[in-house]
Amino acid sequence: MRIMPFPQILVTSYNIKNLILNKEYSAVSEKVIIKKSKQGINVNLDVINKVRSISKLEKIKSYFEYYEKFCETLKLKKGDQVIWKNYIGDSKNQTYLKYLKSNLEYSEKLITNYHTAIYPSRVNVYKNLQPVCLDGEQLKIPVYNHQSVTGRTSILSGFNFLTLSKEKKKKLKSTKQDETLIEIDVKSCEPSFYLKSMGYEIDEDDVYLYIAKNMSINISDRSRFKRGILSILYGANKKTSKHILKCDFKTIDKIRRFFKIEEFEGYLRKQFDKNGLIYNYYGRPICFNHNLVNYWIQSSSVDYCSLGFANLINHYDLKPCFFVHDSMTVSANKKCLNSIRDANLLCDPISNFKIPIEVTKLQA
Repeated sequence: MRIMPFPQILVTSYNIKNLILNKEYSAVSEKVIIKKSKQGINVNLDVINKVRSISKLEKIKSYFEYYEKFCETLKLKKGDQVIWKNYIGDSKNQTYLKYLKSNLEYSEKLITNYHTAIYPSRVNVYKNLQPVCLDGEQLKIPVYNHQSVTGRTSILSGFNFLTLSKEKKKKLKSTKQDETLIEIDVKSCEPSFYLKSMGYEIDEDDVYLYIAKNMSINISDRSRFKRGILSILYGANKKTSKHILKCDFKTIDKIRRFFKIEEFEGYLRKQFDKNGLIYNYYGRPICFNHNLVNYWIQSSSVDYCSLGFANLINHYDLKPCFFVHDSMTVSANKKCLNSIRDANLLCDPISNFKIPIEVTKLQA
């Protein structure tokens, strides 16, 4: 087992051959092609804005959008490409070009293999969901949003399973007589993923027991210990973590050293200061720096779960119904229940990390 100074990050950045500016972004009435290098991919502003939206960044505005109020005042129409740009004048024209150049340079750093390989696979897992019933009523299928700062999903429309209580979840039923609902929950996904990304081989089913054993800490209250560990990973100050764990500062420092918090935070900080962004394990850009370690862990774990769930769905021919962060509820044939229950690990074929799962039959 080789422990690394901080978690791995798998990033393949694309070399851009031609940057294509649609005519609404150029100072002339036709598209402009900017040659960046001899080899690589061709990218236009539509692609760049889609990539920016995934990272919750504002789209790059066209001339008309950038000076929309100015154009409205002069009653200049969007289609009058050359005419209204002449009204804008050299000073405003240069201001827009500086804005465009700055945003394009930054956006080039966003484009990685995440957008062509990982993200489409992730989004595909959340499609073609099966409906479920609650108290005899068929609930609306949720539509998920994957565009966020940390990569965590939200529900745009349909029934909000993210706020469904445990009591009501137990009342859910499949819409098909020969199928039953099964919840598959990834156990302690975030600390497990974080440790595995540093090379730790976890030989315990419970990651918190593994952590305690490796640091010779006696756990009197597992729930409290779990909250304390998560507070450290999520960036709480030492005083807060000390209060949760009911321990001394020496123990807090010991846990932080085990997780290499300072080293990883320092690495991420340097990357952010240099590039204005960091990448998660799979190459997803994170463009906000409020809590870099926390954002990296959350973002990477969501991608891990999505790819791992896709693996399970394909292997057992499951029909996903809804997702709640690191858990998935599926509809499955009752005859296959025992084989699914025997599944005890989630595996993402990209990282090949294996994390324990808990399989629970929801429907009586």
